Amino acid sequence: MSTLDIPGYSIKRILGRGGMATVYLAEQEKFERDVALKVMAPALSADEGFRERFLREAKIVAKISHPHIVAVYDVNEVNGAYYIAMEYHPGGDLKARLKEGITVREALQITRDVARALDFAHGKGYLHRDIKPDNILFRADGSAVLTDFGIAKATEGDANLTQMGMVAGTPKYMSPEQARGQTLDADSDLYSLGVVFFEMLTGRLPYEATDAIALGILHMNAPVPKLEGRLAHFQPLLDRLLAKQPGQRPQSGAKLVLELDALEKTYDFNAPREATADDNTVVRPAAKRAPVAAVAAAAPVSAPAPAVAAAPDIDATVLTPSAAASPAVASATPVSAPVKPASGKIAAAVGLVVVLAAGGGYWAKQDADARTRTAQVASALQSGDAALSRNALTAPADDNALAHYRRVLELEPGHAAANAGLQKILAALQAQAYAALAAGNPDAAASLLAQASSIAPAYPGHPDLERAIAGARTAEQQAPAVVESTVVTPAVRPAASRPVVQAVAQERIATNAASEPDALARLRISGMLGSAQRALEDGDSATAVQRFEQVLKIDPANREAREGLRQARAR
Repeated sequence: MSTLDIPGYSIKRILGRGGMATVYLAEQEKFERDVALKVMAPALSADEGFRERFLREAKIVAKISHPHIVAVYDVNEVNGAYYIAMEYHPGGDLKARLKEGITVREALQITRDVARALDFAHGKGYLHRDIKPDNILFRADGSAVLTDFGIAKATEGDANLTQMGMVAGTPKYMSPEQARGQTLDADSDLYSLGVVFFEMLTGRLPYEATDAIALGILHMNAPVPKLEGRLAHFQPLLDRLLAKQPGQRPQSGAKLVLELDALEKTYDFNAPREATADDNTVVRPAAKRAPVAAVAAAAPVSAPAPAVAAAPDIDATVLTPSAAASPAVASATPVSAPVKPASGKIAAAVGLVVVLAAGGGYWAKQDADARTRTAQVASALQSGDAALSRNALTAPADDNALAHYRRVLELEPGHAAANAGLQKILAALQAQAYAALAAGNPDAAASLLAQASSIAPAYPGHPDLERAIAGARTAEQQAPAVVESTVVTPAVRPAASRPVVQAVAQERIATNAASEPDALARLRISGMLGSAQRALEDGDSATAVQRFEQVLKIDPANREAREGLRQARAR
């Protein structure tokens, strides 16, 4: 951007560019010092909401002065160019260092530095929400500095900027409660720091999957991975940092620092060298592991599922409004462990990042024309919503909801509405599969399961739907035994077996919904509601009543089931 002219700053070169802004290395002439100058993209500068958030958040961050938090020097607007001048760190970021390899001593020190930064920010009422290697920088002396705050002060009432039930963060480092879209506390940042700590020690992530949905499920449900060899010394701390319940984690960054100090003192850096890391052994990035495997082999499918594209990359920050998702994933069950206040209750932080790291490797995508991309995203999203409304989930090939939403995610990884659209597709496919089971057609249900699995192999409910299909097929095979010795012709056999199949399917639905985690229960409820509504539309009031009642056994306050039951009984 050769025409950029900001009084008081001499532009040297571009450090990085992204859809939101361009970051330049510049000299602040008054103080003769290098700074990282972030200039908002012109396409966003035209939006009043972005401008206000950009400037307000920058001013808030400028108030947080700490040795391990990036310093903001200036924020202003000149001739329509909105900019932030911040501390320049020539030492690069942790993401780059992980590629080169680090030692255990370095991992401990970096974790301490970031924990101190978080302790200070939390004490001031701020939450980071996006702790990851990209956002950890290094000064010339090697000390770590935390950047990229997307923050809000709880007492300032910024709920209009980030709605409850929205998910903001990076899936690879996201806490379980963050993945659910729940209100967050300081514990969430410490969980993310625990993921970074594990990655520094081992050179790999604790959980990996092919899509953001599956990855979020792993963070919510998968056990904490085990450290091997001498690194097992840090396992007790890792178990608590990555605890699924926030209350089980270290209660502050300061307490985490004390625990790290104690562990370092008792770690035997002088023990005989092993194949694991130590103070002088560099932790190299682990070989790329296979993503999380699909569920157990699906039941035979009579017809192949339509081919679908590979899942989009999930490195980028996501912002997914849970309320926009299907009823299967719209609400979240509160965390049972008490949530601790830190200098008053810390609310979920504002979505946009305002402090951008300087140096190479900070922008994952080059974007020469943000305005054009925004238009393409809007068009693809509109097409996806239209296809979804007419139930064109995965077909036809040139105009289906899945293809359109994936196009959005190619243009803008982690796009909120596109992620919500994918979840609606998955919920709809599973609901249709259960409806097929209830109608006595396990082959159709298996085909629908195969389609859903090809989109998100580890999505909640796949194993249980698979078991329901297998049970329905078994019941269908055994159905002739229910009929007396009278010979059953092929035309009669399906009618005779259908009640058995329906009973098995409905029993599975009710049993699974009552015993499984909240996300899976909501998915089962969604399937039962869809089946009940179809029965009501077909004039089968008895079946509709039965299914609405099943929903109310699981969720007595479900308004849709209550209203549907009233209508069914009135007919």
